[in-house]
Amino acid sequence: VGPPNREVARIHGVILRSPTMSSALPSSPTTANSAAVARARDNRSQRQSGNFDKDLPDQAEMAPMVTDPEKGSLTAATPPATPNSRSAPKKPSCVVRLLGSPPLKFYDNFLCLAIGGQLGVLIREYLTSAAKGTFTAPLFSALASNIVGCYWMGLVGDGKAAAAQMRRGEPDAAGVLLKEVGEVKKEPFPLFPGLVVGGGTGSALLGMRTGLCGALTTFSSWNQSMVQFVVVDKNGWNAVVGYVVGLFVALFCLILGQLTALWVQQRNGTCGTKALQRVISFCDNHVWLTRFSVSLIFLGALAVEAAFAATIDKPTTEDRDLMFALFFAPIGVGMRWQLGRFNARCPSFPIGTFAANMVGAAVIGVIYGVRDDPHQDSYWVDLQIGSLALGLCGALTTVSTFVSEVNDRLRPIAVKSAPSPKCTLAGFTYGFCTLAAGLVVGLATYGWSTWSYDDEPHEARHESTRGETTPIRIGAKNTISDDA
Repeated sequence: VGPPNREVARIHGVILRSPTMSSALPSSPTTANSAAVARARDNRSQRQSGNFDKDLPDQAEMAPMVTDPEKGSLTAATPPATPNSRSAPKKPSCVVRLLGSPPLKFYDNFLCLAIGGQLGVLIREYLTSAAKGTFTAPLFSALASNIVGCYWMGLVGDGKAAAAQMRRGEPDAAGVLLKEVGEVKKEPFPLFPGLVVGGGTGSALLGMRTGLCGALTTFSSWNQSMVQFVVVDKNGWNAVVGYVVGLFVALFCLILGQLTALWVQQRNGTCGTKALQRVISFCDNHVWLTRFSVSLIFLGALAVEAAFAATIDKPTTEDRDLMFALFFAPIGVGMRWQLGRFNARCPSFPIGTFAANMVGAAVIGVIYGVRDDPHQDSYWVDLQIGSLALGLCGALTTVSTFVSEVNDRLRPIAVKSAPSPKCTLAGFTYGFCTLAAGLVVGLATYGWSTWSYDDEPHEARHESTRGETTPIRIGAKNTISDDA
């Protein structure tokens, strides 16, 4: 069947419908199959030479033809099932769809996230305690942990984040910059150039970035401080300045961390990479031993925390709330990790991170609203409220991931139909909506505590989670939001 018969011989798994053509072709199935294969071979040779009939498939695409005795025409024969024949992709099981990954991979990820989340909460608590009295209005005590966490987030980021900071002064006519950018983008961990990751290394990096950095920074405490500026101090300008300073300082520290990682990558130091590569190779060769050892470390940490929480005297709450908070940290990190799966549904506005920050801001507002009740004097209620704010809300919300997403969306994006990259308002919109929505949620969940207790003196003495009696005004040395 050549080009002259194109209008009557469209062979693509359908019946040849031309009566004249079906009568002209041989009726024997064997002869028909041989003729079909010959036509396909001829078409393939023409395709290789550049002179081919585009309407006809090659031999790999065309099924053998047999004569249909009822219709008197050729039809495509169903090929016999072979072991090498392609089959439809197998749908993932309900468990995989629910967890987002196979069970063992989910366990490895959650284990690394839980350990990283506990370390993040522990470091954040001591940084916040050290910064008490250092930052005054419109700043907030959680600014210290946000600075460290955002810098660390940029430092341990992937190659794509580091490559975005590459610049060249002279024109790149030879494409040198593009080549260097491509090499940096391939780096999974620019801080260790040339590192080959695999197996459980992805889980470890997830625990370091999402777990440690996410729990080290906290959106809930930052937002709660701004809400208290409005509700308690009746000073909205302090809240505006606090939001702006907190966002820009976090962005600056993130970019500084990315530049540091890029500087290390450009030096091509391999000493640390070789040592880390040997550790990774050992873990990849002993997967179950590594999984069992890390699980024992996590369980041992939980046992130590439970022992400290049980042996600390009741009047001394300096460390007891921290021990309880470490139990809540894996829950908060796990919730934020699962909510992050929804970010891909709206690339311009990460709804997963946004939802995690809003839920955390609402929970901490309700927690401190209950805690401000002058008639509430239960020791255990105060203890658990402080632990939830420090562990659950602090690990559920994040500033490092938030500013990283804002920074990514502030850059120009390449559009196929556009001759040059375009600047969009996605980063500005995402950042502004998050801060504005956080303030609204905080006012709705915490404001009722002031409006309900208007008959009580707002400077009433209140026992904090640190065992001190302090006023709940933001400008004081010890504030409610310091505990978060």
